[in-house]
Amino acid sequence: MTDVTLWYLVIGSGLATMAWRYSGALFAASINVDTPFYRWISCVSYAMVAGLVARMILMPNGELAGVPLWIRLLATAAAFLIYALAGQRVFAGVLAGVTTLIIAIA
Repeated sequence: MTDVTLWYLVIGSGLATMAWRYSGALFAASINVDTPFYRWISCVSYAMVAGLVARMILMPNGELAGVPLWIRLLATAAAFLIYALAGQRVFAGVLAGVTTLIIAIA
């Protein structure tokens, strides 16, 4: 592929993505999220994230596979603890988990 073709692909992909985002922003105000269908979608989304996190902890790929399970579990526990103590702030939990992981493997 030439550089020009790659630029067409990048620009085209960006425009397609922005078109869907713009459409979503237009219709978001008219969607009632307090219906059983949207609660179900929310539950499925949370379950998918939980499954991916569990897979990263129990069956990691790449560099994380070289980290012992007890260190991964320790970092997860630290993340949950700080998340709960910081008033359910996701950033604080993620920062605590990453910091614990870095300190434990160093």
